[in-house]
Amino acid sequence: MGFSLAETKELFDLWDETLSGNEKQLLKMLTILENKRAQLEQQKNDIAQAEMEMDTAEARCREALAELQKKKKQQAPAKEEARQTAEN
Repeated sequence: MGFSLAETKELFDLWDETLSGNEKQLLKMLTILENKRAQLEQQKNDIAQAEMEMDTAEARCREALAELQKKKKQQAPAKEEARQTAEN
């Protein structure tokens, strides 16, 4: 479940066969799970944000590339005409 070694050690250190020991260990486990869940939620949010930023960057790159290719196509006939004029 992704527990660190320190978290695992802490849980084992709490091990106690008594009812109060088990309660203490279970409460600690619930706290650790709650913290892990919060970390995972933050990671999901961070990933979603990074994906949105990547989508924006990709869209801008695609638009810029399309514009460059459009200009290149527009210049090609002019260059060909200039070449033909120079040959004549």
